Amino acid sequence: MFTSQSLRHLSPYGRLMLILGVFLLCQETSAAYVIRIRPNTYKEFQSIKCQGTFDKEQYTRLTSLCDDCYNVSRNPDVLIGCKADCFRNSFFPQCISMLLMDHMEPDLFKMIGNVSGDNPPM
Repeated sequence: MFTSQSLRHLSPYGRLMLILGVFLLCQETSAAYVIRIRPNTYKEFQSIKCQGTFDKEQYTRLTSLCDDCYNVSRNPDVLIGCKADCFRNSFFPQCISMLLMDHMEPDLFKMIGNVSGDNPPM
């Protein structure tokens, strides 16, 4: 434990290192949430628990819909929720409606089935 007596004997460089160390320890818990995964990659595909076929065209179409939904709402929870569980969630159908894409719903759900592994690939 550092006391005021021991801190007085530290050089300016030592004090700076001590402050930096304390700062890094405080940041350690939130550092894991800063790491970003490049969008529309197999790594992102796996991170949202998709276990089907990685069809980049279909996957990009689904993630673009979530991105568009986020751009309209500007709520980060919408973007995260829309992609959660490989698009099998309550946010995704709401995004379809909000973007006035109800007419595409059967095709979009077929894509979700392919990328999530719920439907066998055609």
